[in-house]
Amino acid sequence: MGAKEAVKVLREKYRPPTKVCHCITVRLKVENIGLFDAIVEHSGRCCLPSTEKAKQGKVTLIVSPYFFESTLQLLDRVRKSAVPELEIEGIKRNCSSFYKERN
Repeated sequence: MGAKEAVKVLREKYRPPTKVCHCITVRLKVENIGLFDAIVEHSGRCCLPSTEKAKQGKVTLIVSPYFFESTLQLLDRVRKSAVPELEIEGIKRNCSSFYKERN
């Protein structure tokens, strides 16, 4: 199989990456942000936590559209088992502006 055929097979098999993302903002106690960050980062990497506003008790999760539902389920499990004060403050779909602010 040549390079062109291999690229064709890969394009058919895998979805192209997207810059579209969803942002979920959660609020919790400042002293639990480290625990929450560790749980989220090591739970299959379904989202990326941004702790820029950690001193205010807020964490923004950057979520791929492919993992949105599983991230919501993860948040529910974390709230029930480890961080009971966790609450979802806001969900922003298609927040590609997150990328624009950083570039």
